[in-house]
Amino acid sequence: MNNFKDIMINYFKKYDSLSNSFEQFSKMYIMTTENIYEFLSKYDLKDKKVLTVMGSGDHALNSQLLGAKSVTCFDINYLSQFMYDLKKNVILNYDFNTFLNFFDIDSKRYYKFYKKLDKDLIDSLSNKLNPETYEFFSYIYFHRYIFFDYIFRGFDNKLKDQQIMNGYLTEENYYKLADILNNANVNFIESNITTLDAKLNDKYDYILLSNISDYIHKLYNEYPLEYFYQLIMTLSNYLNPDGVIQVGYCYGFLNNKSNISLFHNDEEREKVFLPDLFDSTYVTSFDKKWTKDKIITYKKVK
Repeated sequence: MNNFKDIMINYFKKYDSLSNSFEQFSKMYIMTTENIYEFLSKYDLKDKKVLTVMGSGDHALNSQLLGAKSVTCFDINYLSQFMYDLKKNVILNYDFNTFLNFFDIDSKRYYKFYKKLDKDLIDSLSNKLNPETYEFFSYIYFHRYIFFDYIFRGFDNKLKDQQIMNGYLTEENYYKLADILNNANVNFIESNITTLDAKLNDKYDYILLSNISDYIHKLYNEYPLEYFYQLIMTLSNYLNPDGVIQVGYCYGFLNNKSNISLFHNDEEREKVFLPDLFDSTYVTSFDKKWTKDKIITYKKVK
């Protein structure tokens, strides 16, 4: 992005905070709240090609840990790529405990806002990070009037819960991932899900859509399930034979919420996403008092 630093300076002067909505400059996810690792471990990702939402970067990192040959990420939030870049370079250059401390992962209750931002660590990575990544985090450091919860979304920072959802957050897997990242790269596509297909020119074994399905009522004013189904069928053209699309991630604790899309409602969803074509699988929720999270998938048959 041309003149990125000036663009961000002008943005913060105008708005103070990054957007709570999903836009070009949205608040950043530090860690996932999805059980990515349990879900992906059900598949064989070795030497496979993955297309995934960027978000916190954890879909990409877990895919790489599980052996993906290549990972391409997309996100409407231009800043999301910076979190992956930062995580990757901390993993490559610092030990496991430094990573946990820097990203504020400990035993305290979830949804605590990130407050660490170790300037010395960022400065030590100045020649390793993407220049825009370094510019962004440096700007945040030097402007203390910007509150951290203006930049980051809250997250579950209990280590034992994050270790369930993120396979690389055990000491053994952390260093295994570091070895992988030495020879790995991630491509980034800045795109809304509804325009993504126009920017694709490859085929993939796995397409991971995170919990975009929660927000389809905001993407489509009418018939959101029908239009989302059409979008999935369009994306299926970019699958290799036997390829899988993770269509939706339904948090157990959201099942009774009125402001969540109809995709959460089994009866309504299955009128469009027929069970013969779309499988359901369950994974452990990050909050054990809730029912398990449900993942809806589509598999392209030969």
